[in-house]
Amino acid sequence: MNRGMRTTIAVMAAAYIASQAFDSVLRWLLNMVHAVAVIYLRDVDLIAIAFLCGYLIVREGRPVTRSVMLLSFAAVLVCVSLYSELNVAQTLFGVKVWLPFLAGFLLFEAEVLPAMDWPRIWWLVWFTLCCSVLLNHFVEYPWAGLNVDVGDASISANRDWAAGGIRRLSGFSRTSFDAAAIILGLYIYLICVPRRIAASLFLILFSGAAIALTTSKGAAAAFLAAVAVLPLLSSARSAKSSAKYVLYAGLIVLAVIGLAVPLMSEQIQFPRLQVGTPEFWLFSSFVDRAWQTWPRSFALLTEGWQWFVGRGVGGIGAAQNLFEPSVYTPGDNFFIYLYVTAGAFGAALYAYLALSIVKLSFDQAPHRAAYLLVLAVFAYGLTVNLVESATLALSLGAVFAFVMSCGRREVIRSRRPRHYINLLNARVREQSR
Repeated sequence: MNRGMRTTIAVMAAAYIASQAFDSVLRWLLNMVHAVAVIYLRDVDLIAIAFLCGYLIVREGRPVTRSVMLLSFAAVLVCVSLYSELNVAQTLFGVKVWLPFLAGFLLFEAEVLPAMDWPRIWWLVWFTLCCSVLLNHFVEYPWAGLNVDVGDASISANRDWAAGGIRRLSGFSRTSFDAAAIILGLYIYLICVPRRIAASLFLILFSGAAIALTTSKGAAAAFLAAVAVLPLLSSARSAKSSAKYVLYAGLIVLAVIGLAVPLMSEQIQFPRLQVGTPEFWLFSSFVDRAWQTWPRSFALLTEGWQWFVGRGVGGIGAAQNLFEPSVYTPGDNFFIYLYVTAGAFGAALYAYLALSIVKLSFDQAPHRAAYLLVLAVFAYGLTVNLVESATLALSLGAVFAFVMSCGRREVIRSRRPRHYINLLNARVREQSR
């Protein structure tokens, strides 16, 4: 029964990821039959995944300490939100934003992830997404720039925009950075699946081309970092190799940069960039974050106590855009998003994620994939909050649970009733006569 339930949960999780990957196509098709609101059933799907995973954990007697800690922490942050005078709707929307992270965490704790190990299916999803972006370079899809009505609100079903006169292609996804994030995540999974060198090269080149066409510079930097460390990951499989220390040091340094740069942004004298130059195209968005976005994000912490506990869920980002548009800021940095949300505890989570990679063993594929994902999070997270990228948040939740469990021997206690065991033993004795 539990195996069947795991398969069911795995299919539900895969359906959620697919709905994010092909978001624009689905909204366009649903809009044609006047059923756009159906897309939001995926949030119900995510809630069901969390409940079913919780049920499996309790039913099988698995350790619940980490899950209870996470849920308790989430409950505390909800209370902080309300104490920060965020209204209930804004707080609930903030919870919705964090749901993929929670679901990913519980998917690992309930041991559902092995049931999602479908290289051929994920290869097909990756290939379709890459082709959709490449084809988008030559063809304008019918959903480009589409807005749909959900109740009284007009919702963007596809963001059609440009940077420096260059179109930011999204393919079948809702935005260019969504497409880049999903392709990056699938690349990390697939590159750790054993295959021939030619297939790996194709995976690298095709992924790189698609991400480049999205013009998502943060995703491109994360992708290049993930490609650059592949030789070191291969060398680090040997217990005597010193390559693992280079990998540890590189990631920790990257995490420190992602923390220090926004903190010191007002003290750093960034140069004025001339419009139209290559430097402007490459670095203007980064400089704008340093001058505008990051200082505005810290300014949200208006009360002294908020510098310790943050504003709570919904206090920054998408939820704030809906309910506090006058002071809205996306954060545009992984550390800032965590800090404004949870204060010192968010900073501790950031630091723990960076330092916990020393527990990884590079002779195992899941450990290599976890390292690459954490590396991508800190590289991409320098200029993007990441939590609001649903697929990356789902993966990050799973990896966070994974690194917490590394180095610990899990003891699974049986919850079978004593009379059931006695009945089973009686049947075995009867058959042996």
